[in-house]
Amino acid sequence: MSDISDKLKTIKVLFRTPDSFTLWGIPYDMCEGQQPRDLWKAHRDYVPPCPGWYGSKQIDLSDWVYLGEPGWFGSMTEAEVTAVKDFLTAHKDEVPGNPYEWCRLDGGKR
Repeated sequence: MSDISDKLKTIKVLFRTPDSFTLWGIPYDMCEGQQPRDLWKAHRDYVPPCPGWYGSKQIDLSDWVYLGEPGWFGSMTEAEVTAVKDFLTAHKDEVPGNPYEWCRLDGGKR
């Protein structure tokens, strides 16, 4: 459980995706004019360059913290689910409810 608890402490932004209303915790703030949607779509829609051509690599979102979907927490253990639920309860007024909504945990909605 300490692993998820440590990750929860790093979260600065909450973001809701449109696919299955997945809630993500992001351990860094957004740059000026940037939204989590920009990063999520760049990762999702990435097309690798053709062999022999140079190009950018897919952005890495592996540091994002999975917080589940409504009523589903994937393969989390019971202790991890409890930690996530406690975290979300503590931030209940800041949890985005609709696709592409996000908010900073300092209270600044976007």
